[in-house]
Amino acid sequence: MDTLGTVQDITHTGMVVVRGKYAPRPGTRVFDSAKKEVGKVRRVFGPVKTPYITVKPSRPKGEELLKLMGKRVFADKR
Repeated sequence: MDTLGTVQDITHTGMVVVRGKYAPRPGTRVFDSAKKEVGKVRRVFGPVKTPYITVKPSRPKGEELLKLMGKRVFADKR
């Protein structure tokens, strides 16, 4: 697994916003440092070199998502 980027924000609708190191395909699974699935890539937007990525959480728990703030997340680059 490769580092996808750093969690920048949690939106009011519960989406996780990641500042990415590359642009993954929509549907790519995203994991935390403990290799637990955070969710799947929903949308990629912004600059090509460091895009913003929205991730739809697979387990929408408010406090769990807030703990991800500022943490690195990972994805398979395939």
